[in-house]
Amino acid sequence: MKFFSSTGFKIMAAVLCAVLLGMAAAGLSGGDSYVGGLLSVVLSPFEKGAAYIAEFADDLSLNFRSASYYREHNEELESQRDELLRKTADYDDIKNRLEAYEIYTESGNDEFTKVYAQVTGRDSADVCSSMTLGVGTANGVSAGDPVITEEGVFVGIVRRAGVATCTVSTVLDPSVSIGTYDSYSLEAGFIDNGISQSFYGFAVNAGLSSDTLITPGSLILTSGAGGVVPKGLIIGAVSEVRESGEDVSLIAIVQPYAPLNNMKRAFVITDFPGKGEK
Repeated sequence: MKFFSSTGFKIMAAVLCAVLLGMAAAGLSGGDSYVGGLLSVVLSPFEKGAAYIAEFADDLSLNFRSASYYREHNEELESQRDELLRKTADYDDIKNRLEAYEIYTESGNDEFTKVYAQVTGRDSADVCSSMTLGVGTANGVSAGDPVITEEGVFVGIVRRAGVATCTVSTVLDPSVSIGTYDSYSLEAGFIDNGISQSFYGFAVNAGLSSDTLITPGSLILTSGAGGVVPKGLIIGAVSEVRESGEDVSLIAIVQPYAPLNNMKRAFVITDFPGKGEK
């Protein structure tokens, strides 16, 4: 057998012989102290090892308990953090709504039925500055509804309305055609955009007579003709008057007052006096 000829077996046998000899010697001398001392010396390493293992087991158990405690504590803190973030977001939303309604009320447009909306998206490649609002049919919004700023400045028309969002074509878009008038001369016209003006951020007020009194600086407003948008919404100021190039009429190049490229919030007008009237 290889085991009985191995070094480990020889060492174990030597230790066992030493213990037996010691016990025999102690028996002949009639004393127990020697045996106790010898056993103490022999077993001391094992006792220390056992004590170390017990201490390690205690530490390991404590570490497991600590890890479990900290994990539960962290989960509780994360839950509290998420709740605070949600409350902060709700607070910010309420604050924005109150500010928007306060500005809107001061602008004197209380006769409109309106829905507050945040701008949730833009198409950076769209020269007409179309935008997406975070309201839709679930909020009473429908295609064709006019959109204004908090100050009551005309922005555009809802082109499409989904359940929770809607897409707005702005006053720069060639698809938006509404009646207008000049606040000073009361001369009527209409928005008739070309893509070249839209590219530079201007709207075109067309249909002006050859002897128009509209000049640079004139203020252009919505006329309400056709019941598409309410009357009296500010569109913008005239920057230039020139020939239309198609007939003897003139056109006015209008700089919109609405900050189309950096708007944060708006109102969708879902109903107003004269809506749908021809």
